Amino acid sequence: MVLSTLLMCGWSHTTVAHLLVLSTLLMCGWSHTTVAHLMELSTLLMCGWSHTTVAHLMVLSTLLMCGWSHTTVAHLMVLSTLLMCGWSHTTVAHLMELSTLLMCGWSHTTVAHLHELSKINQIFGTMDHFKPSSQFELTTNNAEAWETWKFEFLLYSDAIQLETKPVKQQRAILLHNIGDVALNIYKTFGLQETLTNPTITEILEKFDNHFKPFKNVIYRIYNFFSEVQEKNQSFDDFVTKVKNKALDCDFGDLTESLIRDRIVLGVLDKN
Repeated sequence: MVLSTLLMCGWSHTTVAHLLVLSTLLMCGWSHTTVAHLMELSTLLMCGWSHTTVAHLMVLSTLLMCGWSHTTVAHLMVLSTLLMCGWSHTTVAHLMELSTLLMCGWSHTTVAHLHELSKINQIFGTMDHFKPSSQFELTTNNAEAWETWKFEFLLYSDAIQLETKPVKQQRAILLHNIGDVALNIYKTFGLQETLTNPTITEILEKFDNHFKPFKNVIYRIYNFFSEVQEKNQSFDDFVTKVKNKALDCDFGDLTESLIRDRIVLGVLDKN
């Protein structure tokens, strides 16, 4: 009778149905506190709040009702919000550990120090994971060997975000990985590190100039025109090898046409 009267008074069917459910729960023995809590959450849904947000709020309010402190629940709310904003689980877990230490009475200075140590560990962990394939060694074609090693090192430097580190540390990483042979060549450059603080770009340029006289273009052109497909070599592998050899021949605008001619002349299956 009360519900029908409310409908006659202009209340919407949705609101009356909602009130019917809540009153039924009270009659079933649910406490007034629980029903009031449920009423608040359903009202938020009716106001356009997403189910995810309301469910999140429901969990937090339930924790409060279970005796969790407001500080702990607020802390958990912040962390879950960060996850919803796209922060990685690893970062949030790390932040949770640090904030827990603060709540346990650790000083801000100690926790900040611990945070810096964990960052250093992440840096060196990444560096251990990515390593150049080998140290530089002299060969019968030093210029080509140097270009190959430099290419690998630049990939390595991108992987460990070397550019974000201090210049002195960048230089130490380069010289540590370059090997004894190249390190002896580096010493001949006469760079005054304490005065000029040379960057790795400047050092790599020095090595480029050092090995430039060893670049024998005529010999490389000879190798290019001598390239033929081997018996068990796939066609794709043969084409890749021809293109790579053409890069060092300084053909200029003729590069594409000469690559085409070399492929036609060097392929085993003339059909």
